[in-house]
Amino acid sequence: MAAGRYTTFHVMQRLIPVFAFLLFPLLAACSLLGQSGATSPPPAPTVPAASPSPPPNTPPPVSTVDLGLAEPVTPTRPVLTVWISPQILNSSGAGAAALQAQLNQFQSDYPEIELVVEPKAVSGQGSILNYLRTGRNTAPTILPDLVTLPTDQLDAAFKEKLIIPLNGLLDAGALADLYPAGLSLVLAEEQVRGYPFVFTGLPHMAYNTAVYSSTIPLRWANFIQTPEQTFAFPANGAPGATFLLQFYLGEGGRLTNEAGQPALEVDPLAAALEQIAAGRENGFILGQSSSLGTLPETWRLLESGEATFAQTSAEQYLQNRNGELVVNFHAIPGPQRSLTPLVRGWAWAVSATEPGKQTMALELMALLIEAENLATWSEAAAFLPARRSAFDFWDAKDPYVPFARRELAQARPHPLSPNSKMITILENALFDVISLNKTPQEAAEAAAAALQE
Repeated sequence: MAAGRYTTFHVMQRLIPVFAFLLFPLLAACSLLGQSGATSPPPAPTVPAASPSPPPNTPPPVSTVDLGLAEPVTPTRPVLTVWISPQILNSSGAGAAALQAQLNQFQSDYPEIELVVEPKAVSGQGSILNYLRTGRNTAPTILPDLVTLPTDQLDAAFKEKLIIPLNGLLDAGALADLYPAGLSLVLAEEQVRGYPFVFTGLPHMAYNTAVYSSTIPLRWANFIQTPEQTFAFPANGAPGATFLLQFYLGEGGRLTNEAGQPALEVDPLAAALEQIAAGRENGFILGQSSSLGTLPETWRLLESGEATFAQTSAEQYLQNRNGELVVNFHAIPGPQRSLTPLVRGWAWAVSATEPGKQTMALELMALLIEAENLATWSEAAAFLPARRSAFDFWDAKDPYVPFARRELAQARPHPLSPNSKMITILENALFDVISLNKTPQEAAEAAAAALQE
């Protein structure tokens, strides 16, 4: 198929013909002219299997290769290598099948290249970033051309020149279609460092509709007065820290001082903690929240009937909403109105250094983030797409879709990295208040001081 099929990108402005991609050094020992008519179509990349099984209507792969080969493959055609996080590859059986079908389509459209997909972690010694750092000097020929990265890793990757800027390579319509938070996650110093394809961690509530079916107030002070009902959240973990951070920002708190250094303001933090403490004191917030560190732990309290309302994320809700428990969704009430959602995300980034490979990496990215393809995969994988138009292809009867659209329209990028010192300090402050170890004022003062140590 001609390289111009996918029009999302101005791929190198078409100044680099795709056939140039066939001239890479990895084929120095081969005669391209001698192979062009004799080589059979290449095997399609295989996405590792996940449970449950793919839906019956999933297109079968063109063919398969084993991603776990112990020995390197000697290529007979140019190789386009893609590193994808297992969280993306194995999000669900249906998601893996949808991604497989799209990769198969690309391989079918470009039979002259070998598409290799490898799962790579995003943290630890074997992470994508670590391999990119070490490989560029020791084994540059095995490095990927296209990678998935959490958006909070884009800055480091870009500053270390492990990925290329996408300015001028992206169609304006592709950028305009992004939710504001999505563009903010990848744009810094006027450089587009990747293309965000999904959001993660959108916080909201899930609640048991068999127990509660009335209107939920938008203000926290009214919400915690809901009679005979309870609320659970991970007050001893990162999701709880985000919950407190949302309240803090809702109270007008800032995260830096006048000198631009990280700082917490005592008064808005104390006000945020006081509102949460009020729910703990009147029994609305379950005392068990102080021992919960993750959203799955919190969800179990919802399933057991111990909690009527629970903090959740979009991914968790979408993955669990069709279980035995009948649950609904709602934004988390805040000081004056619902809390502003804070989101993270995943982005595609181009790591190829050779122009021809950059061209083909952009072509594959264009296919994968095309609105309908992104919708098919994200809906199956239980992720929220970063493109507005992708929701046009989700189930039109799904009541979660208009809710997700509204929440994402007002969402802000999460301002703190997952392992930041401020996150830990907020966790500690919240735990101290929910466990009744400190008053809100004491916890706020201790948190502000701890950040300066």
